[in-house]
This record gives sequence, structure tokens and C-alpha cells, in this order.
Amino acid sequence: MKDRDAIMEQTLVRLRSIKTLAEYKAARKDIIELIRKIMTSAVEVLTTFLENMLTMPPEEQQAESAKFQDENFLISAEVMQEIERLGNLPGAEKYAQSFSLELEKIMKPQMDEFEKQMGRLMENLMGNFMEGMTDSMETTFSNISDDQETDEEKEFIFDNENPDTLFILHSLYVSKSLSDLEENRESLIENVVMELDSRKFDLDVFFLPGYDDYWEQDARKIAEIQRLLDRLIPETDKEFERIAEASGSHEAVGKIKDEMTERIRPGMTELNKLLADKRKEWKEKGFGQFLE
Repeated sequence: MKDRDAIMEQTLVRLRSIKTLAEYKAARKDIIELIRKIMTSAVEVLTTFLENMLTMPPEEQQAESAKFQDENFLISAEVMQEIERLGNLPGAEKYAQSFSLELEKIMKPQMDEFEKQMGRLMENLMGNFMEGMTDSMETTFSNISDDQETDEEKEFIFDNENPDTLFILHSLYVSKSLSDLEENRESLIENVVMELDSRKFDLDVFFLPGYDDYWEQDARKIAEIQRLLDRLIPETDKEFERIAEASGSHEAVGKIKDEMTERIRPGMTELNKLLADKRKEWKEKGFGQFLE
């Protein structure tokens, strides 16, 4: 982490030294390299933690894993503030927009790898959680059979290989009761809303000229967006019904489901429209073969 902190500080010093649009343009390569180092170090720190976490006490695992789930872990709030400041320099708006798109494209490999490693982290945390739950159940309910415990554990495990499963609904999948659902409700809905917003912005960085090597990857990302739109409502319906049946609280669960549907529908509708418009645009530009 010390090396990562040093890289973050080095980036801050460089960004703060930029006072004009001309300096901003001249610093293009420096900024790209520094942000690349930040992203690479994030992946390295997370990977190292994953390699060692199973040897750590549970309390240390929880404390360390929380750092990676902080929205400011990838890039500190201070660095983001400086990048925003550069975009507000006199005459810098258009340059900042194009540079931001270029930077997003360049950083996609590190982002994809970080997302992959975060998936591993969540699986490990859920595995540890289930292990603790199983131990507790064995102590409290000594008459429960081994087969029953195995069934319970399977019910909690997030199946990342299932093509119908959406990682964004993780907190819904692991909710076992009405109380779980009430506890997870706000984070669940907010995460879905933010994910839909994020996907809308992603549409602007696909099939950029000069980035031919990424076009097939872009096509996979577009398919993931379509999968999210196709599966989101069916998956939430299925999981809410499961919780309602298990808890016998159909009315209370139904109210939470209605609230979630009301809050995510506008984002889904807008994303569907934007994606349809973009598909038409991409086909007109000759990218139809990637969208079949």
C-alpha cells in the first residue's frame, strides 16, 4: 500500500502543477502513465490480498476487504477533484471530454481485471460467511443433519457461472428473510440505479476509431448490457417471490419489490432507448458484424 500511496501522491503533485490548457495538453502522456500506475497498483494490491486473505483472522479479512469496496479505492477523491479541475480550466471543456474518453478506453483492461478480482473477493467473503453460518447452525441446532446443512449452504452461494445470474443483485440473492431484505433494500436499489447510469456512459466509449483491438471486447460488453436489461426484472421477480415464500410476508416483500421497480424502471427505459439508438448508429458505421 505504501507504493500505491506514493503513486497517488505523485499524481496529485503533477496534476496540481497544471494551471493552463496548454499545460494540460502537454501533460497528456504523464497523466495517462500516472493513472495507469494507479490502476495497475490497485489490481496488484487486491490480487495480493486475495492470495493471503485465507490466512488472516476473520476480523482482519473484513477490515481489509472493506477498503476495496470503498468507492474511492481505485482513484482517491483528491485525484478525481484535480481531474475535474482540469476539465474546468478556461477553454478545456472539449479537450477534457475527448481526453476522458481516450483515458477510459486505455484503462479498460485494468478495470476489467479489477472487476474480475472483485468478483473473486465477493465469492471468498460469501464462502467465509457461509462457513461461519454453518458452524453457528451446528452449535445451535445439533439435530440438523449434514445433508440439510449442505442444502442450506448451496442456497446461499452466489453462482457466478449461471448465465441468468446478475452480480449486481448479489445482496438480493443472499437475502434469506424479510429482515435481510429490509436491511439490504437501500444498497440493493441504489447499486442497481448506479449500475444502469454507469452503463449509459459506457455506450459512448465503444467502437472508438483507432482502437480496433478493443472492438470484440466492446461487443462482449454490449452483450452484457443487453443481458442486464433482459434478466433484471425476471431475476428480481424470482428472488422476491422466493423471499416472500420463505418468510410468509408477501405483502411486505411486495412493497419493497414495487419500490425497487419504480426506482429502476426509468433507468432501464432510458438505457434501452440509448442502446437501441447506439446499435443503429454502430451498424451505420459498419460495426454490424460485431453486434450479431
